[in-house]
Amino acid sequence: MKKIIFIKIISINLIFVSINCMMPSSSTFSNNIEISIRQVCVPFTNLQKKPTKNNFKQEYPILSTDSPEIESQLLFGEYVFFENKKQKFNHEKWIFVYCLEQFNANLTPLTGWIKKKDSIRISDCNYDIYDNIKKNNFITITKPWCPIYSKNKDFLIAIPIGTRLNFIGVSTKKFSPEKITVSSTKDKIYIYSKNIMQHFKKPFKSIPKIANIRKNIKKIASEFLGMPYAWGGRTPYSENSCYQTSVDCSGFVNLLYRCCGLAIPRNSVELYKFCNKLNSGKELETGDFVFLADTKTKTIKHVLLSLENQKLQESIGSEKPYANRTIDFNNRFGKNKENIKSGDIIGKRIIYFGSVLNDEEKIKQINELFLNCELILANKDNVEIND
Repeated sequence: MKKIIFIKIISINLIFVSINCMMPSSSTFSNNIEISIRQVCVPFTNLQKKPTKNNFKQEYPILSTDSPEIESQLLFGEYVFFENKKQKFNHEKWIFVYCLEQFNANLTPLTGWIKKKDSIRISDCNYDIYDNIKKNNFITITKPWCPIYSKNKDFLIAIPIGTRLNFIGVSTKKFSPEKITVSSTKDKIYIYSKNIMQHFKKPFKSIPKIANIRKNIKKIASEFLGMPYAWGGRTPYSENSCYQTSVDCSGFVNLLYRCCGLAIPRNSVELYKFCNKLNSGKELETGDFVFLADTKTKTIKHVLLSLENQKLQESIGSEKPYANRTIDFNNRFGKNKENIKSGDIIGKRIIYFGSVLNDEEKIKQINELFLNCELILANKDNVEIND
């Protein structure tokens, strides 16, 4: 299998990405159609309903009315599928993509437009794009912005929480103040081990590992506290970025699970459909979900994260502090969780409860979705595209 080394200039630094991949044979698709698997090559990029002018940072909070075109955000290294749909807008090239690491309840990929320059093409090789991933364990970034370094200890870029990279080993070089974990492939990059969580190519099989997920979710969730609300956001907040950063309600929980080696549907409506339903608040444990639906349309509008005891954490844009916060059940809903049943009406919302951590088979499924994005690619043709 042919190895391809991509060199991408980000600011003034060179990023080396080496990936073993496979593309469709020439007999699979018409020769006049441009088809490719691509990978995000910048710290993050916006996934949009349609191309727009540069979405520079606005005053926070950023609500749906402020940024209506943003569907989500893609992190450094995320895979997308591109199939010949492109256009120019405001002198920039945009491409329509299927996101292979963000999906709906039926496991179909999210779709939208990204700037072409924010991704690189993986070409001239075979079709199994995850051959490289299957041969390597991974790390995920668990701190908001993680610096990566060259073998010469030069700073390259900072990549966001939730970014997934291949794990090679621990450096024997003496980096101050601690050893650095090695990731990527042929041309190695280095990351401080305190900023990562390691995952293994074999799916979860033991109950002790499953039990630790809830503990890890609680720990990583604290990294988001105070981050301002941003509609469509799926990145950590950065006051230094000239573009929109930070998270919305479902972007927050999506990144938490991704950090733990688990992939869940991107949006709150789809996450609710995907969850195992709980009958009442007393069944909630750390890492489970509280959903709020509109009383008229019955549509899910918001998701909150359950923590221990009566605690909740949410990224909220409908009221102060317009940011990621923790709050007690009683302060949020006027009752303790033991006194609330799924389907109860509280104010102008219907409350529901769900979990993906109360069922070992469900956990194995979302771990496999994290490890093998071919499961999402296989459902590409089931996506309904509205032109």
